[in-house]
Amino acid sequence: MENKDKTKEELLKEIQELKQLNNALKGSVEKHITEREQIKEALHQNETKFRLLAQNSSDVVWTVDTNYRLTYVSPSVYRLRGIPAEEAILEPFENTMPPQSQAVIYKAIITSRKHEKEKNYPPTRLEIEQYHKDGSLIWVEMTIRPILNKRGEKTGYVGVSRDVTKCKQTQKKLKESLNRFDSLVTKIPVGIYILRIHTNGQMKFEYVSDRWCEIFQLKREEALNDISNVHQHFHEEDIEQFLALNQQAALTLKPFLWEGRFFSGGKIRWLHIESIPIPNNHENVRWYGVTQDITQRKQAELALRDSEIQLREINAQKDKFFSIIAHDLRSPFTSILGFSEILLDQIKEQDYNGIEKHAKIINQTAQLTMNLLMNLLKWSQTQTGRIAFNPEIFVLDDILNQNIPLFSTIAGQKAIRINKDVAPDIAVFADKQMISTVVRNLISNAIKFTHQGGEINISAEKRKNDVLISVSDNGIGIKTERLETLFRIDKTDSTDGTNDEMGTGLGLVLCKEFIEKHGGEMGVKSKPQKGSTFYFMLPHSDNSTKHLGNEKVSG
Repeated sequence: MENKDKTKEELLKEIQELKQLNNALKGSVEKHITEREQIKEALHQNETKFRLLAQNSSDVVWTVDTNYRLTYVSPSVYRLRGIPAEEAILEPFENTMPPQSQAVIYKAIITSRKHEKEKNYPPTRLEIEQYHKDGSLIWVEMTIRPILNKRGEKTGYVGVSRDVTKCKQTQKKLKESLNRFDSLVTKIPVGIYILRIHTNGQMKFEYVSDRWCEIFQLKREEALNDISNVHQHFHEEDIEQFLALNQQAALTLKPFLWEGRFFSGGKIRWLHIESIPIPNNHENVRWYGVTQDITQRKQAELALRDSEIQLREINAQKDKFFSIIAHDLRSPFTSILGFSEILLDQIKEQDYNGIEKHAKIINQTAQLTMNLLMNLLKWSQTQTGRIAFNPEIFVLDDILNQNIPLFSTIAGQKAIRINKDVAPDIAVFADKQMISTVVRNLISNAIKFTHQGGEINISAEKRKNDVLISVSDNGIGIKTERLETLFRIDKTDSTDGTNDEMGTGLGLVLCKEFIEKHGGEMGVKSKPQKGSTFYFMLPHSDNSTKHLGNEKVSG
């Protein structure tokens, strides 16, 4: 045998090595057993801690295996669903919740499987409805995480369920309240907004209603993203006041109120904006406000103001009208009656000395009174719209030739020369009767205020769009302070002529209204003691097809 050839020392050495190996193996086995026992103890402790935590948690803790079968349910399920854990763990999945909640669960399972293929294990959070033992439905919030072993393999799922019924009910009431708010906001005619102002002065809209966006003609995103998109549309004359009031209200936390103009859709609109502050801790303030489009109201106010001005003017015209009738007509009639009585007495006594002079005075006074009555009648007709307006094409020189001879006697008495410089081919488009009245009034006034031996010049100039007609004299002229009131019925007064001729000033008012009826303009240039030039413009015949002023032709 082989061992017979070994020495005793060699055998002892091998025996010693075998003992050392046996001791090493024994130690390794004991260590492995010890480690296994430690792991087992640690696992037991962890399971104990888990169950202790689960059993004392107000939330329901549960686990399922990879086939989604319940393996554990904490006792708090009784508080959640009114059934003990032993019963809950045996309950079929389909019996715990309505179909719509089952659909949510299945969808979450499909999503989790997609993540698991990617070795991604995020927690899943979802809200479902579950049945309570009494048959009612409760809202449950679930958070589900996969259970993984040391090799990263999924061995099941652990979940936590929490009763969120009260929270969901509160959310539902809040949503219903918001729906009622939105319904109310959409029905009222004003725009609603919520503006937050921070302590650093930064302003930002948190909410603007549909009506608000409609009033400002802005998109909601434009207002919410940058408040300057709103500010840039305020009228340049009103923005400074608006921002100043904003700043003052922000500092004092007093209600904000402003009315002004805003460019909306390319048009100027009048807005009424007011809001109240509600502090939100010490960092910022929310302003709850309303915006109303008051353009129609403002236009009505302006129209009313204009109507009041017109009414005052009409009253002034009425007062002047009756003043003329009461005073200016009484004077000439008094003169006519006085001189006619003298004339009668002279005839009875056959005293014919000066009878012709008295008869001329009576005739002139009667003529003056007749002219005044005609002017009053025509002016009153213009105010009621009853005067006829019949424009036609005619040669201007024809009208002048018809009217100038009417003044030959009265002009001759003062040795006044009337000159005319009007081309015979100048034609105008106008109402003959009205223009005749204007010409007669201007010539009559020129004679009245021209000294003995003076002269009157009548001229006409055809321009691009109209004909300029002028009546000039070298008489006493008009004081500067009276020039602005010459054509106003409420400001007219009488100035005696160079031979004490009487007048009312109504003729110029009538002339101006007649010319404006043609769409023209009437004016005067004058210097005291140098004379006056009255001028007016009429459309020439080339413009006969164009609209004349703002007047309508009436019969």
